[in-house]
Amino acid sequence: MNLELTPYLAEQKPDVPMCHFGDMCFHNTTDCKFNHWYVLDGRKKLKKAFSKQQKFVKIESDILDIKNGKKLIWADEC
Repeated sequence: MNLELTPYLAEQKPDVPMCHFGDMCFHNTTDCKFNHWYVLDGRKKLKKAFSKQQKFVKIESDILDIKNGKKLIWADEC
């Protein structure tokens, strides 16, 4: 998935450290006073895209394990 996040880049405040939670921080600028790479909407889009990718990787891994005999779907055996 190609996700364009350029419009969501956050302005970096001078002499303010980066947020410890990074792109996983879901506070807005009034709740979290630290710097972030993206504004809140961009961080939400990034998390949504990442979670979709993780689900896809998990499904591919499960299919490969079944094909290689490492997993067995017991419902198919009945």
